[in-house]
Amino acid sequence: MLMRWESVSSGRYYLVHVQLDLFGELTLRRVWGGGQHGRRGGERLECLKPEALDRRLQAIDRIRRRRGYALRTHA
Repeated sequence: MLMRWESVSSGRYYLVHVQLDLFGELTLRRVWGGGQHGRRGGERLECLKPEALDRRLQAIDRIRRRRGYALRTHA
């Protein structure tokens, strides 16, 4: 699953990618950055239990929207 939020005003983005790792653990990878020649990007990887995934994605979506981002892709 892939979700991407973008901020039109600042050109920044926030990307969430959910997948299983080689050990069968559910991982949530978050990547952020943007702007031309931006140096404020980063990445974080979390391991989650399957029952916590929906709640975690809803929390991320709520925070992104509160900060002015709009969900652009969801697959």
